[in-house]
Amino acid sequence: MAAYHDNSAYAFDMFETRERVVPRNNTRTAAAPDVRKEPAVLKKVPERSERYKRNLEISATKTIVMMLTLALFSFSMICMHVTAGAQRYELTKQIESVEKDLAAARSEQVRLNAELNSLTSITKIDSFATGILGMTKLENYQVEYVDLSDGDKVLFSKSPVLNFAKLDSAD
Repeated sequence: MAAYHDNSAYAFDMFETRERVVPRNNTRTAAAPDVRKEPAVLKKVPERSERYKRNLEISATKTIVMMLTLALFSFSMICMHVTAGAQRYELTKQIESVEKDLAAARSEQVRLNAELNSLTSITKIDSFATGILGMTKLENYQVEYVDLSDGDKVLFSKSPVLNFAKLDSAD
Protein backbone atom coordinates (compact mmCIF):
# COMPACT_ATOMS: atom_id res chain seq x y z
CA MET A 1 0.00 0.00 0.00
CA ALA A 2 2.87 2.27 -0.56
CA ALA A 3 1.54 3.69 -3.81
CA TYR A 4 -1.11 6.40 -3.58
CA HIS A 5 -3.53 7.48 -6.20
CA ASP A 6 -4.46 11.11 -6.20
CA ASN A 7 -8.19 10.45 -6.43
CA SER A 8 -8.37 7.85 -3.64
CA ALA A 9 -10.63 8.70 -0.75
CA TYR A 10 -8.83 6.67 1.91
CA ALA A 11 -5.22 6.13 2.77
CA PHE A 12 -5.36 2.59 4.21
CA ASP A 13 -1.73 2.53 5.23
CA MET A 14 -2.59 4.98 7.98
CA PHE A 15 -4.45 2.17 9.74
CA GLU A 16 -1.58 -0.29 9.68
CA THR A 17 0.28 -0.79 12.95
CA ARG A 18 3.98 -0.17 13.10
CA GLU A 19 6.33 -2.37 14.99
CA ARG A 20 9.01 -0.88 17.11
CA VAL A 21 11.71 -2.96 18.64
CA VAL A 22 12.76 -1.90 22.12
CA PRO A 23 15.66 -3.80 23.71
CA ARG A 24 15.26 -4.89 27.35
CA ASN A 25 17.40 -3.15 29.87
CA ASN A 26 19.67 -1.82 27.19
CA THR A 27 21.76 -4.96 27.36
CA ARG A 28 22.68 -7.33 24.69
CA THR A 29 21.30 -10.63 25.70
CA ALA A 30 20.14 -13.65 23.90
CA ALA A 31 16.57 -12.97 25.02
CA ALA A 32 14.03 -11.94 22.43
CA PRO A 33 13.58 -8.25 22.03
CA ASP A 34 10.41 -6.63 23.32
CA VAL A 35 8.12 -5.85 20.41
CA ARG A 36 5.57 -3.16 21.05
CA LYS A 37 2.98 -2.01 18.63
CA GLU A 38 2.07 1.60 18.46
CA PRO A 39 -1.52 2.47 17.89
CA ALA A 40 -2.33 3.87 14.48
CA VAL A 41 -2.68 7.58 14.26
CA LEU A 42 -5.89 8.55 12.52
CA LYS A 43 -5.89 11.59 10.36
CA LYS A 44 -9.03 13.58 9.97
CA VAL A 45 -10.48 13.31 6.48
CA PRO A 46 -11.51 16.71 5.20
CA GLU A 47 -15.23 17.38 4.81
CA ARG A 48 -16.77 16.79 1.41
CA SER A 49 -17.85 19.76 -0.60
CA GLU A 50 -21.49 20.65 -1.05
CA ARG A 51 -21.24 19.85 -4.74
CA TYR A 52 -19.96 16.36 -3.96
CA LYS A 53 -22.79 15.80 -1.46
CA ARG A 54 -25.38 17.04 -3.97
CA ASN A 55 -23.96 14.74 -6.67
CA LEU A 56 -24.01 11.86 -4.21
CA GLU A 57 -27.69 12.54 -3.39
CA ILE A 58 -28.55 12.82 -7.09
CA SER A 59 -26.82 9.54 -7.89
CA ALA A 60 -28.64 7.88 -4.98
CA THR A 61 -31.93 9.26 -6.26
CA LYS A 62 -31.16 8.03 -9.77
CA THR A 63 -30.33 4.60 -8.38
CA ILE A 64 -33.61 4.46 -6.47
CA VAL A 65 -35.58 5.60 -9.52
CA MET A 66 -33.85 3.02 -11.71
CA MET A 67 -34.53 0.26 -9.17
CA LEU A 68 -38.20 1.27 -8.91
CA THR A 69 -38.47 1.41 -12.70
CA LEU A 70 -36.93 -2.03 -13.00
CA ALA A 71 -39.26 -3.40 -10.31
CA LEU A 72 -42.29 -1.86 -12.04
CA PHE A 73 -41.20 -3.24 -15.41
CA SER A 74 -40.65 -6.70 -13.90
CA PHE A 75 -44.04 -6.59 -12.19
CA SER A 76 -45.77 -5.54 -15.42
CA MET A 77 -44.05 -8.33 -17.34
CA ILE A 78 -45.18 -10.88 -14.74
CA CYS A 79 -48.74 -9.53 -14.91
CA MET A 80 -48.70 -9.73 -18.71
CA HIS A 81 -47.42 -13.31 -18.54
CA VAL A 82 -50.15 -14.33 -16.09
CA THR A 83 -52.83 -12.58 -18.17
CA ALA A 84 -51.60 -14.25 -21.36
CA GLY A 85 -51.67 -17.64 -19.63
CA ALA A 86 -55.25 -17.06 -18.47
CA GLN A 87 -56.32 -16.02 -21.97
CA ARG A 88 -54.58 -19.04 -23.47
CA TYR A 89 -56.43 -21.29 -20.99
CA GLU A 90 -59.80 -19.74 -21.86
CA LEU A 91 -59.16 -20.01 -25.60
CA THR A 92 -58.11 -23.64 -25.20
CA LYS A 93 -61.37 -24.38 -23.38
CA GLN A 94 -63.36 -22.63 -26.13
CA ILE A 95 -61.53 -24.59 -28.84
CA GLU A 96 -62.23 -27.87 -27.04
CA SER A 97 -65.93 -26.95 -26.75
CA VAL A 98 -66.17 -26.04 -30.44
CA GLU A 99 -64.34 -29.23 -31.48
CA LYS A 100 -66.79 -31.25 -29.36
CA ASP A 101 -69.74 -29.52 -31.07
CA LEU A 102 -68.13 -30.11 -34.47
CA ALA A 103 -67.74 -33.83 -33.77
CA ALA A 104 -71.41 -34.02 -32.74
CA ALA A 105 -72.46 -32.15 -35.91
CA ARG A 106 -70.38 -34.49 -38.09
CA SER A 107 -71.97 -37.57 -36.54
CA GLU A 108 -75.40 -35.98 -37.05
CA GLN A 109 -74.49 -35.33 -40.71
CA VAL A 110 -73.54 -38.98 -41.19
CA ARG A 111 -76.84 -40.08 -39.65
CA LEU A 112 -78.90 -37.66 -41.76
CA ASN A 113 -77.08 -38.68 -44.96
CA ALA A 114 -77.82 -42.34 -44.22
CA GLU A 115 -81.48 -41.52 -43.61
CA LEU A 116 -81.65 -39.44 -46.82
CA ASN A 117 -80.07 -42.25 -48.82
CA SER A 118 -82.57 -44.73 -47.45
CA LEU A 119 -85.51 -42.44 -48.33
CA THR A 120 -84.29 -41.55 -51.83
CA SER A 121 -83.41 -45.00 -53.08
CA ILE A 122 -84.91 -45.98 -56.47
CA THR A 123 -87.02 -48.79 -55.02
CA LYS A 124 -88.54 -46.47 -52.38
CA ILE A 125 -89.37 -43.83 -54.96
CA ASP A 126 -90.86 -46.43 -57.32
CA SER A 127 -93.01 -47.98 -54.61
CA PHE A 128 -94.19 -44.53 -53.41
CA ALA A 129 -95.10 -43.43 -56.96
CA THR A 130 -96.99 -46.60 -57.83
CA GLY A 131 -98.51 -47.32 -54.44
CA ILE A 132 -99.50 -43.94 -53.02
CA LEU A 133 -99.67 -41.64 -56.05
CA GLY A 134 -101.19 -44.25 -58.40
CA MET A 135 -98.67 -43.70 -61.18
CA THR A 136 -97.77 -46.37 -63.74
CA LYS A 137 -94.64 -47.05 -65.69
CA LEU A 138 -94.27 -45.58 -69.17
CA GLU A 139 -95.11 -47.84 -72.12
CA ASN A 140 -93.15 -47.88 -75.41
CA TYR A 141 -96.00 -46.45 -77.52
CA GLN A 142 -96.14 -43.37 -75.24
CA VAL A 143 -92.58 -42.31 -76.10
CA GLU A 144 -92.07 -39.58 -78.75
CA TYR A 145 -88.67 -38.68 -80.12
CA VAL A 146 -87.67 -35.24 -81.41
CA ASP A 147 -85.27 -35.12 -84.36
CA LEU A 148 -82.85 -32.17 -84.10
CA SER A 149 -80.44 -33.29 -86.82
CA ASP A 150 -81.80 -30.83 -89.45
CA GLY A 151 -80.93 -27.75 -87.41
CA ASP A 152 -83.13 -25.04 -85.95
CA LYS A 153 -86.14 -23.75 -87.93
CA VAL A 154 -88.59 -20.96 -87.36
CA LEU A 155 -92.21 -21.73 -88.26
CA PHE A 156 -94.97 -19.13 -88.60
CA SER A 157 -98.55 -20.08 -87.99
CA LYS A 158 -101.48 -18.85 -90.13
CA SER A 159 -103.33 -17.38 -87.18
CA PRO A 160 -104.39 -13.72 -87.38
CA VAL A 161 -101.98 -11.11 -85.97
CA LEU A 162 -103.20 -9.32 -82.91
CA ASN A 163 -103.16 -5.55 -82.93
CA PHE A 164 -101.80 -4.51 -79.56
CA ALA A 165 -102.70 -0.86 -80.09
CA LYS A 166 -106.40 -1.74 -80.15
CA LEU A 167 -106.01 -3.85 -77.04
CA ASP A 168 -104.34 -1.01 -75.11
CA SER A 169 -107.04 1.54 -76.02
CA ALA A 170 -109.82 -0.86 -75.05
CA ASP A 171 -108.84 -0.66 -71.41
